[in-house]
Amino acid sequence: MDTPSPTPAVPPARLPMPQILVGGAIIGGLAVDLALGTDRPDALFTVIGGPIVVLAVLTILWCARMMREHDTPFQATRAATALVTDGPYVHSRNPIYVSYVALVFGLGLVLGSWTVTLLAPLVGVALHFLSVLPEERRLQQTFGEKYDEWAAETPRWLFR
Repeated sequence: MDTPSPTPAVPPARLPMPQILVGGAIIGGLAVDLALGTDRPDALFTVIGGPIVVLAVLTILWCARMMREHDTPFQATRAATALVTDGPYVHSRNPIYVSYVALVFGLGLVLGSWTVTLLAPLVGVALHFLSVLPEERRLQQTFGEKYDEWAAETPRWLFR
């Protein structure tokens, strides 16, 4: 566990933006479907979406466990006290955000909502600009060279 530098110049988020985006996409997408009276797709999509949802939730729980083990907050509204680079963070610098996008996509399939499913990439783009980039600046300012080394060898999302 690395000791952070003094208070970062970029403060933590004021709002739980990732959860607002995910919840907004799901509720908003379902509202659009209800208003338009769209048809529910084939049951096969539910079978495909179910495992995606389960995998996303399990990954989020794994990330929460890793953060707890490193004694750093899980909430985006609190500053990191440790740089977590093991567990799912070996494969992605943002496995929680990857999981949020997968969760929206999978729930869209499970719920039979094309709107929710199609909002998943937009959630990813919004997370990138509203959460990932500011968080990366905070982590770089807080952990410096250790963060730079990890960022150089670990993809931001899943692939380089």
